[in-house]
Amino acid sequence: MDWIDELEAGVKATLWASFTAATPQDLVEIENSIRRPLPEDFSIFYQRIGYGRWPHPYGGGIYSPEDIIATIGAPIYFALGSLMPEKEWATAAQYRELWLTQGKTNPDRQRFTDRALGFHGMSLLDLLQIGTDGSAGYQMLNLSNSSRIKYLVVYESTEIDLVSDSFREGIRAITDCLLG
Repeated sequence: MDWIDELEAGVKATLWASFTAATPQDLVEIENSIRRPLPEDFSIFYQRIGYGRWPHPYGGGIYSPEDIIATIGAPIYFALGSLMPEKEWATAAQYRELWLTQGKTNPDRQRFTDRALGFHGMSLLDLLQIGTDGSAGYQMLNLSNSSRIKYLVVYESTEIDLVSDSFREGIRAITDCLLG
């Protein structure tokens, strides 16, 4: 039994009942949009289990391809609190371009410094938001090759609740937490 089969076995199967498997074209569209490859284990999960919302009472889930693409740059303004009304450091389009260009297109070099874009030893420019956990936390992939952390759940306080060295292990851990 492989790790996807384990996720779909027993009580965990209820978590994925309403999920939609992504197509290979969905993955190509995401990778073209983020200008980077997705982790292999996430791609396997996304094609076999997919995306959707976990059932009540859990809440949260994995974003659709459209939602992943729409939230490019979200980790930056989420962590910095810099898109608050009347306190915006940049437009949503500028955040997106900052993320996509890995900081080369920077709308405000005084504010978006390497230090400001650092996040618990990682870069906000490498974090891709892929879903929520149902408890005000955001599931993120770390696309950097230079960090051992590949999956994390971050809360509004910018506290990291769950860290894993792979998406596979992270999604196992979050589903174990959901099902207690």
